[in-house]
Amino acid sequence: MIIGLTGRIAAGKGYVVAYLLEKGFNYTTVSQLIRDELHKRGIEFTRKNLQDIGDEVRMKEGANAWILRLIKNIKDRENYIVDGIRNPAEVTELKKMKD
Repeated sequence: MIIGLTGRIAAGKGYVVAYLLEKGFNYTTVSQLIRDELHKRGIEFTRKNLQDIGDEVRMKEGANAWILRLIKNIKDRENYIVDGIRNPAEVTELKKMKD
């Protein structure tokens, strides 16, 4: 099963993550992929830089670019929490998955 989380800052997503982790879910986030990209480019980790790089890749590769990268790391028949969803194109890609 794959559960995608979305919501505003301080909406309670962290509580949902903690609960599902206790139930054996794996956790993955789009934000980690963006942090990895910042690290690769030698750019400081700030909220603005995360947003700028996130937007840059979406503009170049499409609105679903980050989630397509993330999906490559999801193993079949395992339960996942996917955090950091930012737009409807990412939701659409997750819905294409069988779980």
